[in-house]
Amino acid sequence: MSEEGMHQSAQTFLDLLGLPSEHPYLDSDQYTTNQHGSRSFNVDHHEWSLFDYFFPSQTGSVSSGHATPHRSGAATLEIPSSHHDEDQPSGFSTNASPASFGYYDRGHDSFPEESARPAVELGSRFDHSASSAASHLLHAWRQVIPCILSTFHLCFLRLFCPLLWVSGVAYLLAQPLIEGVICSGSGGGKRNPCTKKKSRQCIYKSLNVAASLTALLTAMTMMTDRMYCLEYSQPPLVGLFVFTSAIVAYRSPSRKQGAVVLLPILAASVAIWTLCDIDLPYDTNPQLKPGFYFDSSNPVSSAIVNGWDESFRTYDEKGRDTPWLVTGDTRTGVPFIVNHLPEQKLVRRWLPTNIPGEKEAVILDFAFPSDGVHRGDRPIYLILHGLNGGSNEGYVRDFVARRRAEGSTVAILVTRGLMDSPILGANIVLFPRTSDVASAARALRKAAGPGQTVAGVGYSMGAIVLANYVARSGQGCDLDAAVSLSGALDTRVQLDFKHSTRFWQPFLAKTLRETMTGKFMDQIRGRLTPEQVIEVEEAASIVDLDRSLFVRYHGFNDIIHYYSELGAMGDWVSFDGGANNAGRISNVTVPLLTVNSLDDPIGDPRCIRDPAKVAKTGMGYVFVLLTKKGGHVGWPLGMNPSTEGWRWMSDVASSFVESVNRVRHAQSMTST
Repeated sequence: MSEEGMHQSAQTFLDLLGLPSEHPYLDSDQYTTNQHGSRSFNVDHHEWSLFDYFFPSQTGSVSSGHATPHRSGAATLEIPSSHHDEDQPSGFSTNASPASFGYYDRGHDSFPEESARPAVELGSRFDHSASSAASHLLHAWRQVIPCILSTFHLCFLRLFCPLLWVSGVAYLLAQPLIEGVICSGSGGGKRNPCTKKKSRQCIYKSLNVAASLTALLTAMTMMTDRMYCLEYSQPPLVGLFVFTSAIVAYRSPSRKQGAVVLLPILAASVAIWTLCDIDLPYDTNPQLKPGFYFDSSNPVSSAIVNGWDESFRTYDEKGRDTPWLVTGDTRTGVPFIVNHLPEQKLVRRWLPTNIPGEKEAVILDFAFPSDGVHRGDRPIYLILHGLNGGSNEGYVRDFVARRRAEGSTVAILVTRGLMDSPILGANIVLFPRTSDVASAARALRKAAGPGQTVAGVGYSMGAIVLANYVARSGQGCDLDAAVSLSGALDTRVQLDFKHSTRFWQPFLAKTLRETMTGKFMDQIRGRLTPEQVIEVEEAASIVDLDRSLFVRYHGFNDIIHYYSELGAMGDWVSFDGGANNAGRISNVTVPLLTVNSLDDPIGDPRCIRDPAKVAKTGMGYVFVLLTKKGGHVGWPLGMNPSTEGWRWMSDVASSFVESVNRVRHAQSMTST
């Protein structure tokens, strides 16, 4: 059946896919009921606000037994094999019927009937109510406080440190001039001269203390912050702190005030510098150096590199990046704030999953070329979005718009349960699961033309899942190329990445936590105790959420077991001893490009281990591009990054795939 306004070539492609346009296991009314929202494409009409991170949603409260719609429109950062079912990690649980959720099923409340409850004194009820109210307030506070602290640290201490430092030091340097202006403007009136003098002294003292504290705190923060130390190295920042301390001492109105302001901050700085591990990536991994790594002994890899314009994989040279974004934190956050991409015209299909015994389907959205013509000689792209994302993420729109203009068809696989997709059984979100990616790649391979290149592009968590699929599937991989952008190869190193855990993961965890507890609380309560559910709702980071929810729910032994199944190098032991020690990354049989930045504040760049050795594992099909700057899913360009969007990131992926496409066509021509 032809869809209105669709070009015949696009309709033929969809017919070859053979995927339904409606959920295959739910009729219209059932779909609406299970989703608890609109069946229209853009179900989220909520205008996202930063306040969403500070006020906890009550949809996932322990006292609530029903699911609510998931917000899919917010831009969030913003953290797996082949055709058979053996690709499931060993911790997987089988699909369970909703009827088996006995104790916590909303139709089987654990409380006895009112008539069966024993009589309780009025005072005891009041005490219980007061205790319950206090526990709810404490519960809400624990949900909110991590995001408040992260916002304070990121926005007021780290992102704007240079500006605040300049403001404080500028006042201290210009203090005599400013005091003169205050004095000249305070004349007139009949006030007592002594009163005027005391008033002016009070103003001088207050301004001096405020400027001194601002300058010292920001200088201390930069001296002890991982991102600033990575950008400028620590010795110059220590010198900056000493210089600031000298200015504060010199401009202090009295020795006593100078000591009161200066000594505590000096003591705190020494303590932080001594006790805290700034944790620079090349301190523990000296082999982590910016550059491009590949196996030149592999003729196919060499041909791909030779045909790949070097300008597409170059970022660190002067004039390309955004000079006023001075750390990985700003290069990550600012693009999500300033980049606004138009919505793309998408066609939705539902992809049945490939797990025996379950009746689930995931969303596969398609974007056809701008002229509507599907071309068999252009690469087809399969996009995997980030942790909390979907088809409408800004970086996804950027990639889709650019590839549509070039004549390519793009498919976006939405993580099961996200956007407006229901989960009917017990197999909720599980990021080590690669069967959904395998099903999508197989479907695209089925509909692709003879010799047509099918390539995967993943972002953040989607990049992790994509690389894991390529590594696990080996010879059975249905993709011809894959690009991982800001994805971790060995996710086990994330456990020790304090900067990510403290400052970025609280935002990411809150969004994912409320999705899980809001939409899938019935399933979660079927496997977790009430105390464990509370731990899930109070998870302050992605690591905490993984440990409290996904590890327990899916039956993994511990967090290490979970992360070892999640990453493509999760089973890596060493680069010595052959494939057994290198793990599944040595199984890669198609060109896999992984792009990371040393200043990534969310994903630890040490996940690559040794980039030169990673590139030479297995058959030599792994390419590693490590930039010095770029952030996480960032790489902004120019003085005004909003005019470029995510162009560098989008183009580095597509240009690599285009080079692979040319090499494949050259090989086919030679073979014929």
